[in-house]
Amino acid sequence: MRGSRAFFCGLVAAVLAGPFVVAIGQGGDPDEVLRKLREESQAQNQAARRQIKIIAPAARGADVGTSQKIVIPSGDGVLTLEISQTGAASKLGPQPPQAARSAQSSNSAAGRAALAVMILAGLYLVIFLVQRKGKEEQDTEIIEPVALSQNFSIVRRIGEGGMGVVYEALDRSLNRKVAVKKMRDDLKRDSADYDHFLKEAKTVAALHHPHIVDIHSIVTQGGETYLVFEFVEGKTVSALLRERNRLSLKEVKLIFQPICLALEFAHGRSVIHRDLKPSNVMITAQGFVKIMDFGLARQLKSAPVKPSRDEASYHLTGIAGTPAYMAPEAELGVVYPQSDIYSLGVMAYEMLAGELPFSSSEIPVAEQKLSRAYQRLSQKITGLPSGLDGLIDQTLEPDPMKRLRTPRQFWDGLAPLA
Repeated sequence: MRGSRAFFCGLVAAVLAGPFVVAIGQGGDPDEVLRKLREESQAQNQAARRQIKIIAPAARGADVGTSQKIVIPSGDGVLTLEISQTGAASKLGPQPPQAARSAQSSNSAAGRAALAVMILAGLYLVIFLVQRKGKEEQDTEIIEPVALSQNFSIVRRIGEGGMGVVYEALDRSLNRKVAVKKMRDDLKRDSADYDHFLKEAKTVAALHHPHIVDIHSIVTQGGETYLVFEFVEGKTVSALLRERNRLSLKEVKLIFQPICLALEFAHGRSVIHRDLKPSNVMITAQGFVKIMDFGLARQLKSAPVKPSRDEASYHLTGIAGTPAYMAPEAELGVVYPQSDIYSLGVMAYEMLAGELPFSSSEIPVAEQKLSRAYQRLSQKITGLPSGLDGLIDQTLEPDPMKRLRTPRQFWDGLAPLA
């Protein structure tokens, strides 16, 4: 069943899906660039209607008539499922009456079975197309251009996270794409928290490192707060894990080296990430690693958060993050630089094993963390060096004062392993 699902998903994705690529030059009129950007965005979400026909040959001797065809229209095209009789009867030749009746009965049953399989496939594809369409409409909502100050024009909505809604926008002054995050309304309700948040955002905006997504600007307009980020096109590590399940030690090391460099840089400037997880690490099309959402979550007040498909996040006063990746002290509202080290250990374990070290069971995850109730990597995955076990033990130490203290120490332990 899993193979069939992969086949049909791949078929539809290959025929209906298309990449969204916009090239923006260094010069040109901003209005013209914005118009082209919107046209490309609309083209992505208004895929041309296409015809897909899947024909299954009928069993030998089966009488399928002319009506055994399923036509499924959708917003993306038309899917036709058909059982074809072409050439089936002509190859049979003369048969004795009894043998012919036996063959006809057997083949009719086979034909009905084939039709049933096609109907199930059709229903699956209908559900897939509906879900795909709904996700596109939600994640890539086309909106009328909205001027954000004199320099930015919002083009389309591209997602939503715990901090707010994310849009793609055009930086009119430099003719480049940027990401704009509209902050949640609860930030405005407490002036002290809001001022603290802006101060923290400015601190993070001062972090200029090749492996940290830059904050270009902080814009307040109409009572709303917007953060303007570097626009990064690529794939998150969480998306990579959904495709691959787990990664090799060599791949993990290639990803963690720039992460550790970025964290060492930030910690040296008294900035803690607080929500390190695979979905906050982006790998660009050129293989460059970038950390996103740096240090901006802790001040968010309690509010309903729409969870992503594979992760559940919660935000409480003074506490923010994704529980599976949070250090025990972070779940109590206390954060140290070593809290990021704990998250590194959870990420490394998941990337190498294909699953988190602590899973939902009768024992609460918080208790599992305190008792270090996880299976050693060398016992789960054959071929991994035993030295990984000691490194993971040092990073998942529940007492932050006994844990590895710096990203450099984590990398120095990981780098020589092979």
